[in-house]
Amino acid sequence: MKQESLTQHLVDLYAGNELSLELMEELEFDALQNAALAADMQSLRSVVHALQALPTPEFSEESNQRIRMKLFAGGMGADPSRTRASEPAFLQHYLPISG
Repeated sequence: MKQESLTQHLVDLYAGNELSLELMEELEFDALQNAALAADMQSLRSVVHALQALPTPEFSEESNQRIRMKLFAGGMGADPSRTRASEPAFLQHYLPISG
């Protein structure tokens, strides 16, 4: 893993308070010497705290049906009215069953 992506992953974990105390202190020490890193850490932590403060949305059966209708109307997902395979079964590859 590249150093930059590792640092970004650590910042993501820091924002969610998912780091061990040792790693958190080490990252905060690095942020004292790197203003861009400190800004990223503070910004992301603020976003995470703001999102966590929002009330949890309620997912009801009505929500489920509305999402399914949007997927069906938008051409995304499977067409439930289609019951036949586009290719004959004899053209399909069979995989051996290993036990």
